[in-house]
Amino acid sequence: MADTIRVNNKSMNIVKLHMDAFVETTTPGGDENIGCEEAIQQRVEKGAFLVNYIGHGGETGWAHERILRVPTIRNWTNGVKLPSFMTATCEFSRYDDHDRTSGGEYVVLNPDGGGIALFTTTRLVYNSSNKRLNKHFHSTIYDKVDGMPQRIGDVYLETKDLYVQNGGGDINFRKFALLGDPAVRLALPQHQIVTDSINGVSITAAIDTMKALSVVTVVGTCRRLYRSEI
Repeated sequence: MADTIRVNNKSMNIVKLHMDAFVETTTPGGDENIGCEEAIQQRVEKGAFLVNYIGHGGETGWAHERILRVPTIRNWTNGVKLPSFMTATCEFSRYDDHDRTSGGEYVVLNPDGGGIALFTTTRLVYNSSNKRLNKHFHSTIYDKVDGMPQRIGDVYLETKDLYVQNGGGDINFRKFALLGDPAVRLALPQHQIVTDSINGVSITAAIDTMKALSVVTVVGTCRRLYRSEI
């Protein structure tokens, strides 16, 4: 998924977090990967456009190593810097369990942060089907319609349509739900920054190498990529 995004959407800054890159700790309650959980929290708090997770999980969090848990979600304080979430993992957002509020529900219920919306699962799902659905999700989420970022609900519909049209004959896709306002538009960049000159020299002219620790003045212009909505 990261390679596809890198090729087709060069404006996206991709950060990949692998559990094996962090130290795993064995506790009486089972294995934990606190470093990975902290890395996820830092990205959420900083303000990510999208948090994408594929792997084991359940109503109480992600992975056997507990890289994301309900207490962590409830303590997020990222304010208005709300990511969208794609979680291809079992039952993370099972909203019809009367005995438990799921992790996915807490993402949108957190009054101090959390996420703007989740494209997420309510039941047991399977890896191969998740991969195909995730692929179609990333093939449409960055598209614009009439020059504007898409509404979250349209991304949800298009993802499932592509899944079915490309041989997704199983019922796995029916276990994915949208939690959030379907009318909200995704927060893709709406401005384009163009560099005009460096140290008073137009970028159309030859510019010598900038030296380490030197003071550099960069001048540019900014224009809005999308038309305004009424």
